[in-house]
Amino acid sequence: MKVIRSFNNNAVLVKDVDLTEWIVIGNGIGFNKKVNDAIDKSKIERRFVLWLNHAAL
Repeated sequence: MKVIRSFNNNAVLVKDVDLTEWIVIGNGIGFNKKVNDAIDKSKIERRFVLWLNHAAL
């Protein structure tokens, strides 16, 4: 997972190998991270993805 944007030390927007964007949360996961830095997956406590149901539109 690569960093797209660091919100703070504990929340980061990342993109995985499938180009899916996730918000990951973990203690110190965003500390000193820049764009395109790799994220240590062992620090991820929670992850969230936006799910759109296009059939309902």
